[in-house]
Amino acid sequence: PSPKITAKKVEEKKEDKDLLDLDLMDLDFNLEDELSPIEDEPIKKNIPSNKNEDTDKIILENAPALPIHYNPKIAADELNLPVVLIEEFVEDFIEQAHHDKDHLLASYYQKDMDNIHELGHKLKGAASNLRINELADVLEEIQFCTEHSKLKSLFIKYWGLFISLEKYMQQPKQL
Repeated sequence: PSPKITAKKVEEKKEDKDLLDLDLMDLDFNLEDELSPIEDEPIKKNIPSNKNEDTDKIILENAPALPIHYNPKIAADELNLPVVLIEEFVEDFIEQAHHDKDHLLASYYQKDMDNIHELGHKLKGAASNLRINELADVLEEIQFCTEHSKLKSLFIKYWGLFISLEKYMQQPKQL
């Protein structure tokens, strides 16, 4: 076994001024690892083995907002409900979509198409009921998508529309 610098050895040498400023947590390392020749280390050690790993990564927070045409008054008129109630339902939908986002992404990375279809169906139903048509259309595409490779662009489109809906709902309401 290679020698390790331990907290005990550091304590024994506390008189040495160079060690006084060091963080003890940083001192637990293997000397063989630290002293191995550079040429023995493969350059590709930290490069992901799967070339698609980075390209398949979805960061929805970076999705561009896409224009959405939504008016809760139209939904309220069609459903014969007060606008305030529709707005509350939309806020609930937004909260649910944030919650389901992580589940959608986890299912994407696990290639769990059944769960993606189920979540897409659930969210599509809510969006349809609230007459959020652009979101419902994309969620229907997600629900029935059979090619995993097409999901990334659908998720980004969905989230771009979702961001616009969320921004719209955050605007002050006119009385």
